[in-house]
Amino acid sequence: MSYVHTGAPVEFNGTDPWLGGDSAVENVNQWYQAGDQAFILVSAFLVLFMVPGIAFLYSGLARRKSALSMLWVTMMSFSVVVFQWYFWGYSLAFSLESNNPFIGDLTHIGLRKLLAAPSQGSPSSPPSSTPSTR
Repeated sequence: MSYVHTGAPVEFNGTDPWLGGDSAVENVNQWYQAGDQAFILVSAFLVLFMVPGIAFLYSGLARRKSALSMLWVTMMSFSVVVFQWYFWGYSLAFSLESNNPFIGDLTHIGLRKLLAAPSQGSPSSPPSSTPSTR
């Protein structure tokens, strides 16, 4: 199947960009292509599989008595990073409301106000699906 990037299929109709549209009233997925969403999900799945691989690598490099603790440290550090990224890291990295060119603000803390409005980086995927791959 050949896939040609055509951008957003239709122009964003001006629903409230903070809320991203009401899914009970309108089709909020009409601007996105299924291939882009599938690629994002597969990429996130592959990255998720890398974490146990790194844990096994570190436990294999350690001494036998500390192998289990190396597995534990790797998985717990991954958990802390995921928690941090989803609650305030994404907002600090990709907030559009900040006046500071280096760091954002906490407008999107906890992924608030990131529903179906087109993303600034890619009009073919919503910002609510991209935190898992950035």
